Amino acid sequence: MGSGKSTLCNLLSEQLDFPFIPEPYMHNPFLPDAHQGVKGAHIKSQLYFLVEHWKTFHQISDEGTIFIKDSSVTDSAMVYVESMHRDGKINQDEYDLYHSFYDEIMNHIPSPKCLIYLRPSVDTLYERMIARNRSYESCVPKSYLQGLQDYYDQFIGEMDVPVLRLNDFNRDDISEIVTYIEKQL
Repeated sequence: MGSGKSTLCNLLSEQLDFPFIPEPYMHNPFLPDAHQGVKGAHIKSQLYFLVEHWKTFHQISDEGTIFIKDSSVTDSAMVYVESMHRDGKINQDEYDLYHSFYDEIMNHIPSPKCLIYLRPSVDTLYERMIARNRSYESCVPKSYLQGLQDYYDQFIGEMDVPVLRLNDFNRDDISEIVTYIEKQL
């Protein structure tokens, strides 16, 4: 939330001429309720994202296309679902259900060629989130963002693919980022 993923992905898509497939957050009917803490909405929201990731990979793999994505099925599972489970927003049965689907889907989805990890400060994330003025994000506290960042740090540290870590990015840095990606392909 607010790290600049979509901005960077749009720039990379233009530079590399690969399609950008954004996270379908605008279409997730459960996301506003999940941010409001409505019981049962968290697991529904994450299952929605899981299915959308699967549909995207299924469609793209049929075409054999290299593409750019601002999130992955893995970070949804290893960051968001873990965080929600820890915080009691997803109970053990929901967690197990999610992971049964996730494990099956991961048998059919290839690993990414590389990752770019944008890690601005929690204060910067919060300021950007407030500035973009999405009503359902207005109740998200900094502590939640810090928890997500902690999970991302752990998740990225365990990845077995090349990772470019950036505290933030400047549009002037795009050529260096493109060069990094081209070396990984």
